[in-house]
Amino acid sequence: MWARNLLVPWLVPLSLASAACGHSKGSAAGPTDGGATTDAQADGGSGADAPSCPTDDAGADAGVYPIPTPASIQFAAKAALPSGEQLLFNDWNPQPNTVSSLTPDGATATVVFEIYRAWSMGVSHDAKSIAFSCGDPDQQADFGLQIGDSIQQTWIYDVATQAIHLVAHGNINDECHTFGPGDTTLWVCRRYDFAEEGDGGDLTGTNKGYRIGQIALPSDEFTFVTADESSTSTYALYPQPTADGQGVYYSTSQDVSATETKSTVLLMPLPCGTASAVRSNAREPVLSPDGTHYVYADDSDMGALHASTLDGTTAVKLTSEQGTNAVWSPDGTQVAYLVYDSAAGCSHIDVVKSDGSTATSPTRLRDCGKTGEFITEIAWFVKP
Repeated sequence: MWARNLLVPWLVPLSLASAACGHSKGSAAGPTDGGATTDAQADGGSGADAPSCPTDDAGADAGVYPIPTPASIQFAAKAALPSGEQLLFNDWNPQPNTVSSLTPDGATATVVFEIYRAWSMGVSHDAKSIAFSCGDPDQQADFGLQIGDSIQQTWIYDVATQAIHLVAHGNINDECHTFGPGDTTLWVCRRYDFAEEGDGGDLTGTNKGYRIGQIALPSDEFTFVTADESSTSTYALYPQPTADGQGVYYSTSQDVSATETKSTVLLMPLPCGTASAVRSNAREPVLSPDGTHYVYADDSDMGALHASTLDGTTAVKLTSEQGTNAVWSPDGTQVAYLVYDSAAGCSHIDVVKSDGSTATSPTRLRDCGKTGEFITEIAWFVKP
């Protein structure tokens, strides 16, 4: 299973994405630092020659598809987002699917809204917006795709009005939602141009991507930042723009054989340029609130989470187990993450100190074995 379960939606059986009752839809109208040089450059890294300024479009051809509505994706506001420090998490189980707020001690959860199978989420720096992607109950009728959750379009939930609006639609699957500096851009990793071949048990799917792109807000104009490297089985994931807007950290994963995947953390100057390798055998970079450190999953340590200074001179081990979806606490002293429980078939929310002192003794904030939740994303923030 990929970190953050990123490939799961393309594999989910259709029975888990059964169509909802029909709803009317709109007509189809188109909607630093200088980085660190560490071990990755010593061994050559991967993806170090990303081309500059891709000129192709989003690959979505949104104009030929019906436009989803809040009703068609089963949106329902349930409660106002609480004030104060909190973690946001989803439950991706079949209907009804929820997005909830959790107090930092894990004691109290509040369902904020329901939606059809929310998968990826990101909260703006001012905590006024929640970007997310979710499944499309009308996927088969609108796109002719039977494999469940192939289509995941991007929406934004407005915290003040408790309403949602569509940001990106079409034959796309958006994940890795991250707001840029000043909340003027929304970063995603995108797959697109989905198609199917075969029938019944022999049904297989194809698509382009993963590629990193950004959506300008509020115009919703989309631009790819990384090139299409799907022909080499190289996937660009987990964008983390720097606070000054001069660069973006991300990681690539390349299938080098049927059993081996090579991952590398890179830094690309913006608006475009040649990416340089920052750390090899590492993925899922997450910048700290003050921009001086990043958490990463260390593939040379069985996917355990580590934290490093940007220049790579100081690194500490944060967990003794494989972790995904790492997020920093607002004060930078803790890191929450998901840990997969094979017996329960779901992921718990655990938290450790960012200095590495609790690597072998994490605190469990949410036990999916008790709640029955299928959590795929978390965010940690303060709402004024």
